[in-house]
Amino acid sequence: QTWKKSGAPQPPLLPPQAFDITTSVSLVRMPISLTYRWPINSNSGLTLLMSGGTNLNLSATQEYCFSYRERNGELEEEEGKFDVKPALSNDLMFSAGIEKQWKSLVFQTEVYAAPYLQKPTYLTENRNIGVRFKLLYHFGKTRI
Repeated sequence: QTWKKSGAPQPPLLPPQAFDITTSVSLVRMPISLTYRWPINSNSGLTLLMSGGTNLNLSATQEYCFSYRERNGELEEEEGKFDVKPALSNDLMFSAGIEKQWKSLVFQTEVYAAPYLQKPTYLTENRNIGVRFKLLYHFGKTRI
């Protein structure tokens, strides 16, 4: 039997290393709310708004990107996306604001809060308070 000496023993290959991992989610939502309008002064066209409702989650897609070092030392990058099945609704929405009507144009400004009943795992940030501005056009002759 012949034994060949192959030189110094080699260390085992290192496992692949992943780094620069980023994820983002695209969420399509439809707000459903009930708004109470309280006219302040009918001559000025100012109205107070109080609203409550929820956001219906229609679809969600999560995208990812990361770099990794192969066992042979080469740098590679991989990216992809997959669909996430969101809960139909997982938040409550409350808002208060003011409305100004001028001819057929309606301007609305609202401050809102939409706390999660249970925060989804695919969302990384809590963006559930803010200010919303709306510009609406009123069809018809009677004021709303």
